[in-house]
Amino acid sequence: MEAVRLRKENQIYSADEKRALAMFSKEERQKRENRILTQFKEMVSSKLSTTNPTISEN
Repeated sequence: MEAVRLRKENQIYSADEKRALAMFSKEERQKRENRILTQFKEMVSSKLSTTNPTISEN
């Protein structure tokens, strides 16, 4: 019975660890996407301002 209980506990811990890792990965991916999106917006803005200085940012 002790072995069964330990195995079940390990399965629960394993599932919790997988969930935590998935959440961490999702947060890191979101941060990376936001950073890339910000860089892209800055690049587009700088290109627009150098090609046509009469256009202002919104």
